[in-house]
Amino acid sequence: MTRPAPPGAVFDERPARAPAVAVVFDSPHSGFEFPEDFHPAAPLAALRTTWDAHVDRLVASAPGAGIALLAARFPRAYIDVNRDARDLDPALLASPWPEP
Repeated sequence: MTRPAPPGAVFDERPARAPAVAVVFDSPHSGFEFPEDFHPAAPLAALRTTWDAHVDRLVASAPGAGIALLAARFPRAYIDVNRDARDLDPALLASPWPEP
């Protein structure tokens, strides 16, 4: 059963259902909810080419097979969660990236 994400959630967390296995699927690029602070220069049609279309549907049944699922709700065009902070070009940021 998928629990509704709380307001402002950036990920959908879907726990494995019994019998659980030691596997986690992630879907970091299939979200398409734009945060309020996102003001892209590119048109929406161009942004739709940056997401992994329908991957969320491919992995949706994972919890029923005992596999936990973590899925980003925001698009890769906002931030790519598979990138290291050192992969970001500081010249593209409005302010310095916060240190961990």
